[in-house]
Amino acid sequence: MGVYVKGGCVLGLLISVYALWVERQVHSKSNYLALCDLHQYASCSRVLTSKYATGFGVIGSILGDEHPLNLPNCLYGIGFFLIYLTLDNVSQSGTAITLKF
Repeated sequence: MGVYVKGGCVLGLLISVYALWVERQVHSKSNYLALCDLHQYASCSRVLTSKYATGFGVIGSILGDEHPLNLPNCLYGIGFFLIYLTLDNVSQSGTAITLKF
């Protein structure tokens, strides 16, 4: 994996962690103002607390709001970027598993 892709993965991981932190702060403090809240019409905290911020807005309506897969989207992002970086490190060490379909 190129340095730009790896850098993008690290950046995506950091943004996902920050989004999770903002979401937790908004739920615990009613007057919390995030750095990414630029205006009332451009507010990341409003986005992170909307119905579309968990389960991609679909899982809750299909499986129910209490289903274990109805997680915050930022957790899916954290998992994706960690898996991507881990698989890249495994493939660079020469111990990668090749899947053939």
